[in-house]
Amino acid sequence: MRVNPLTAGLLAAALAAAGAGLVTAQESELPPIPTPPEESAAEPTPPVASTPPASPAEGGSAPPRGIPDPAPYTVLGPESRRVQAEAPSAPPTLEEVLPEVVEPPIVEPGPPPPLPRRPRHPGAIVQALDKVTAETLRFEVAAGQPVRWKSLVFRANACETEAINEPLKEASAHLIVTSEPAAKPGRAAPDPAQVFRGWMFASSPGLNPFEHPAYDVWLVGCRVPVAPAPAPLPGAAPAPAAAPAA
Repeated sequence: MRVNPLTAGLLAAALAAAGAGLVTAQESELPPIPTPPEESAAEPTPPVASTPPASPAEGGSAPPRGIPDPAPYTVLGPESRRVQAEAPSAPPTLEEVLPEVVEPPIVEPGPPPPLPRRPRHPGAIVQALDKVTAETLRFEVAAGQPVRWKSLVFRANACETEAINEPLKEASAHLIVTSEPAAKPGRAAPDPAQVFRGWMFASSPGLNPFEHPAYDVWLVGCRVPVAPAPAPLPGAAPAPAAAPAA
């Protein structure tokens, strides 16, 4: 069947008009969009003091059961809020929190007590050995008095023992030993030569040893003075004499 072009155009125009009417009807059914009101600064409302509810005796209505009465309160104005914001409470200081501490007085240390001195004795006991003849001799060298043994001359400047605070027993002597050979007939005496000068220790002979090709010398101890015997009491019998050894 052949369609007339004019009929087809009219049909299309009618369909388009019907569609436009349907869209307009749907838009008319939508509610209108309200226009927002203009913004305006809200004026501050003065605070209204609250009034407690009237009791039933005064004619007021009693609050419903199960709901507690509201607690009374006070409305603060803007001035009090500004004062609280400007003046915050200061935190407590360290002196307020901690108790008062009393410092002990500073005591200056005094000088240390002096160390006990070693006791000195009037002389030193020395033992000498002749390496050639194997002759040995023990003798005393008094302080300030030179002593000759063969070609050696001994002088003692000091002899000390241990102090009261030293646990080990010790004897030390400061000696000067010179070699002074005697003059031979028809020859002049050689000049004296010092062969030792220093401290000798009785407990450690090898600490500062005497070195000589023909002699050997070491310290034995110090001469300790013997305390005098106490005087007998008047009227006491004399002590019996010791019997002679058999």
